[in-house]
Amino acid sequence: MISRVRSVLAGFAALAALTLAPFAPAQSNRVDLELVLAIDSSNSVDEKEYALQMQGFASAFTHPSVLDALRSYNTNGIAVTLVQWAGAKSHEQVIGWTLIRTPQDAAAFAQKLLEAPRAVTGPTAPGDAITFAAGLIEFNAWDGKRRVIDVSGDGRPNEGEAPPYARARALKLGMVINGLVILNEEPDLERYYRYGIVGGKGAFLEVAKDFESFEEAIRRKLRQEISGVPIS
Repeated sequence: MISRVRSVLAGFAALAALTLAPFAPAQSNRVDLELVLAIDSSNSVDEKEYALQMQGFASAFTHPSVLDALRSYNTNGIAVTLVQWAGAKSHEQVIGWTLIRTPQDAAAFAQKLLEAPRAVTGPTAPGDAITFAAGLIEFNAWDGKRRVIDVSGDGRPNEGEAPPYARARALKLGMVINGLVILNEEPDLERYYRYGIVGGKGAFLEVAKDFESFEEAIRRKLRQEISGVPIS
């Protein structure tokens, strides 16, 4: 499945030519949210910063505010997967699609996050990461009311497809792209993500001043993504 999804990088036109029959999900495959967590693992992220990202996501999934959003707004649960991305051909689905309905489900997913190895490094290509993530959503076994790609990063692209083109294809498929920027190296990165990456109905951007404040930012972001309700 993952190898097929990787062919998305050749473009959705080529993807459409695949002999992959449409999936007709059963009632049990319906969820309130399909969410790809696409985490920057490029060369600009050192080992300490990588660990802070993973710890931040793990902590967020067990935080009371996130669990409350899961309980209050998602009667069918959410399906989540983790992608690490770097260069144009460097992205990996590190944790497969996981159904989260209960605090126990969330705790188990958080543990997987803490144990996940760093799978890729290299240049920075968020456009290709968006295309890869969109393929994971389009061809999975879930039928979500909302479909969201959550892109976190600390740098501008220096390789691969321009993100606005990848974004346009994902938006045509009814997906939303949210962003989380980490401003430890590029102070103007917020503007780039806001106009070059984030898009779709209700899309939003969270900002962390550095990796140390990442945990709080991702907690706010996950709560809003899970609830679908803007948080002031």
